[in-house]
Amino acid sequence: MTRPSTRSSSRQWHKPHPVAWAFIILASTLLFGLCIWQMQRLQWKLGLIERISQGQIHEPLAALPSNDDLMRKDYGFARIYVTGEFLHDQEIHLAPRYYHSQLGYHILTPFRMTDGRIILLNRGWVMADHKDVSHRLEGQTQGMHHFVIMLRTDPDRNYFTPHHDPKKNIWFWRDRAAISKHLGLELVPVDADILYGARTHTAPIASDGLITLRNDHLGYALTWLLVGISGIVIFIIFHWRSSSLNE
Repeated sequence: MTRPSTRSSSRQWHKPHPVAWAFIILASTLLFGLCIWQMQRLQWKLGLIERISQGQIHEPLAALPSNDDLMRKDYGFARIYVTGEFLHDQEIHLAPRYYHSQLGYHILTPFRMTDGRIILLNRGWVMADHKDVSHRLEGQTQGMHHFVIMLRTDPDRNYFTPHHDPKKNIWFWRDRAAISKHLGLELVPVDADILYGARTHTAPIASDGLITLRNDHLGYALTWLLVGISGIVIFIIFHWRSSSLNE
């Protein structure tokens, strides 16, 4: 008498197709590379936040450093006393900028300090319909001024930032090299925001000096890491699958 045939299942490795190998290797390399990149961005952002914090707790410096390299490297977000006069006829309009969810511009104005150097100062925000100086003549103060400023060495553009429109005096980031060439002025290699005493409700409205940065890089890094690991696990499970065997 013939015994009935039965089937049992066991798991064994099925050799992946070369295309599958290529895909999982490329995908894993990309995902883990993105994870590493986000961790690098995390370290950069933490350093930037620390520099901002240090700038806020230290007393303002008595004068702008004279060494350009040190100024860029060591004095980012430092608060400094400056004395000089505005070159109002050469102001720059930075767009789009928001204040209390209202669209407007930042007014960047060259400021000639008493030592002869010229720094580009962000005087503050104006409403969109106050771009033309004729609507804010009360803010075009003349003569010598004494301010506390905060240096800004942080980048303010990305891959999607539009191109400037110098003919209409509309700029989209603090492009000192292009602005210097456009104005025909030699500017120090940093720009700054005016703070404190200049903060009034007379346009432009100066910065309060508070900078809040989002720091989601750790979450992004973990996301890319988990997606990469998940892809490898799925790849292994798919190729380590059940096979039917006759007993």
